[in-house]
Amino acid sequence: MAELKSMEEMKKHNVGVIGVVGIIYTMCCAGAYGIEDMISLAGPGMTILALCVLPFIWAYPQALACAELGSAIPEEGGIYKWMQKAFGEFWGFQMGLWTIIVNYLFVPTLIILAGNYVGTAMGWSWGVTFAFKVALILFFGYINWRGVTDVSIVSTGMSIIIFIAFMCIIVIGFTNWQYSPVDPFIPEGESILMSASYAFVIGMWMYGGYSQMASVAGELKDPQVIPKALMIAMPLVMLTYIPSTIGGIASVGQWEDWGTDGVSWIDVGYVAGPAWGAFFVIVAFLGQISIFNSYLGTTARTVFVMSMDKLAPKVFSRCSQKTGVPDIALLSIIIACVIFCTFEFSMIVMLTVAVSFLSTGGMMLAIMLLRKQDQYADRPFKINVPDGVFNAICIMVLVVCVVFLYLNGTDYFFFGTTIIFIGPPLYWLLKRSYQEDKTKGAKVLNPGERKQISFLFFLVAALCAGGYLFFPWYDDPDWFEEIYGIPGILDIYITGIGIMAIISAILGIIFYRAHKAESRKA
Repeated sequence: MAELKSMEEMKKHNVGVIGVVGIIYTMCCAGAYGIEDMISLAGPGMTILALCVLPFIWAYPQALACAELGSAIPEEGGIYKWMQKAFGEFWGFQMGLWTIIVNYLFVPTLIILAGNYVGTAMGWSWGVTFAFKVALILFFGYINWRGVTDVSIVSTGMSIIIFIAFMCIIVIGFTNWQYSPVDPFIPEGESILMSASYAFVIGMWMYGGYSQMASVAGELKDPQVIPKALMIAMPLVMLTYIPSTIGGIASVGQWEDWGTDGVSWIDVGYVAGPAWGAFFVIVAFLGQISIFNSYLGTTARTVFVMSMDKLAPKVFSRCSQKTGVPDIALLSIIIACVIFCTFEFSMIVMLTVAVSFLSTGGMMLAIMLLRKQDQYADRPFKINVPDGVFNAICIMVLVVCVVFLYLNGTDYFFFGTTIIFIGPPLYWLLKRSYQEDKTKGAKVLNPGERKQISFLFFLVAALCAGGYLFFPWYDDPDWFEEIYGIPGILDIYITGIGIMAIISAILGIIFYRAHKAESRKA
C-alpha cells in the first residue's frame, strides 16, 4: 500500500471507447428499471411525454457539458475538480461533499434492490438475504480493486446483455400491441402538476449519472475517449427507455398496476413465453448489479482526490501497490454498503434527491464559467454553438433543477437542504484538521471564502423561505400523516424549513460582515 504524492503517480489503464461506453451505459441506464413506478404514479401518457422531453432539457445538456468539461479538464475527481477550478476550493469542497453523500447513500440502494429482489423470489429469510447482499458487495468490491479495466470488461458484458434484452422487449411489445400506450394521459383524479412532478422527478433520476465517468479520468491512458463515449451512450439510453416503455404498456396494459413490486418488464417477457419471463428475472438482477459495479469505484475516487487536496483524512490517499486503486477509499464505500444495505430504500433516497439537483446546477454554472477561460480554449471537444446559446441551455437546466427541487416535496427538500447547511462548518473543520499551516495566528479560511460562505447561507435561506411559503399550498397533510403515521408531520417539516431559513440568513449576515471586516484590514 502506497501513499501518493501527486495524481501523476496513479496507474494508467488502457480502456477504449467501447469499454467506457459500457461503464457509462450501466451508470446511466442498465435497463429501464424504475420506469415501472413512473407509469402507475404519473400515468402512461405523462410518462412517455417525460421520457421524450427530458433528454433535451436535462440529459443531453448534461452529457454535452460533461463531454466538454471532461475534455478540458481530464483529471481524477471529475465534477469536484471542475467546480474547484471554476469557483475555488470552498465551492469545490461543497461539490465534492454533495457528490460523496449522494453516492455513498445511492450505491447501497442498488444492493438493497438487487438483494431484496432475489431474496423475495427465492423465499429467503432476512439473514440469508443480508448474507447474499454482503457477498455481492465483496465480489464487486474485488472487481473494482483490480482496476478500471476489469470494471469496464464486466460493465461492457452486462451492458450488451441488458441492451439486447430491451431490444427484445421492443419487439415483443410492438408485435403484441393490444392497448393504447398513452391512455389515460394522467391518472383519474390526479392533477397535471402532481402527475408531471412524479414523471419528471423519476425521469430525471433515470436520465442522470453522466458526470460519474469523469471521476476516473486520471486513470485512463487516453481520457479523451470519455467525450466520444458519452455521445454514443446517450442515444442508447433513449433507445432503451422510450420504445420499450411504449411497447411494454401496449402489450401488457394494466398501467395502474405497474411498479417494482407489480407489473414489470418480466410480465412483458412472459407475453412471449415462460422462458422469456425467466430471462428477464435474470436481466432485472443484472441491471441493478451492473450499476453497482460501475458506481462503486467512481464514488471512491472523489474521496481519494479530496484527500490528496488535504480536505479529507490522509489515509484515503493511499493506493494499492499492485493495482494502483485507492483501496482505503474503496474500502470505505464497501463498508458503507454493508451498513446501509439493511436500511429501507425510500429512507436513503430521501436524503439524496435534493442534493443531486444542486450538484447538477453547480456543474452547469462551472462549465458556463470555464468555457470562457483562455486556458481551456484548445480543448479537444467543444460544443459548436455560440456562447449565448450554450448559456441559455445551461440556464434551462438550472431552472429545471430549482423547479423540481420544490416539486419533489417537503420531506425530500428538508433533508436535502439540511445536508447543504452542514457543508461550511465541515469545510472549516477539515481544513483546520488536515491543511499544513498550523502556526499560531494562521487563518483557516482563504481570502474571500467568508464571502462565499455567506453566499451559500443566503442561498439556503432563500430556498428555505421559498419552501416555507410553497409547501403548505403544495403538499397534502393527510397524505403525509398516512405515510409517516405521525399527526402534523407536514407542519413539523415546514416549521423546520422556516427555522433553517432564519438561521441561514443570520449566519449569512455574520459571515458577510466578517468578510467586510477582513477586506478593511487587508
